[in-house]
Amino acid sequence: VVGFLKTVTNIQVLQRSGGQSCRMREITIENLRSTTMKISLWGAAANQVGNDPIDCDSTPSPVLVAVCSTFVKNYQGRITLSSTNATKVYADADIPEVVEMRERCPYARPPLHITVPTKKGKLPIHFNPDNRKTISQLP
Repeated sequence: VVGFLKTVTNIQVLQRSGGQSCRMREITIENLRSTTMKISLWGAAANQVGNDPIDCDSTPSPVLVAVCSTFVKNYQGRITLSSTNATKVYADADIPEVVEMRERCPYARPPLHITVPTKKGKLPIHFNPDNRKTISQLP
């Protein structure tokens, strides 16, 4: 699924019924028709958008994300997505779906590049047009 990143929550640590703790964060994306969808990222997937919440309204350009390998469910009449062990989150990826959506965006601006830190800390957000990769180049 592809959309503009609208909200990113803090990571929450939740207790499962067996007493185990699990990390969870929610992101909300929006398509060109202004339809929003909530995606719950569990475990390691919660770290794929950095360690801190992102104030999406204050970023200099809209961030397009592609989220793959999710579990789709209907909860109270609303479609929601949850991560699986195979879930990947790509920000401003150079793939046809993202390029098409960026071109059709009424408020399109240059893409924002988000890098995921390998160490704990704040998510560095910067624009670097020379540091773009295709999906086949990603690890």
